[in-house]
Amino acid sequence: MENGKRREIYVPEAEASALSEGIEERWKLEKELRQLNRKNSRRSESDGFLCMVLTGKALKPFAEPVKGFCLDSGAL
Repeated sequence: MENGKRREIYVPEAEASALSEGIEERWKLEKELRQLNRKNSRRSESDGFLCMVLTGKALKPFAEPVKGFCLDSGAL
């Protein structure tokens, strides 16, 4: 978009097939990346136990309800 207006670029026929092949290759690679990310998620299974590690923003909803329960206020 340029100045709030849609701008289109027409690709010559000779370049269109190469561009199309590149787009298809990118889609394949993105699909493969999503599959690898699913396999390498933060879940791990060892000896029948499932462990899920939460960090950052994902941990906040679990930590918020117990905020201020520390018996020794100097420990923080």
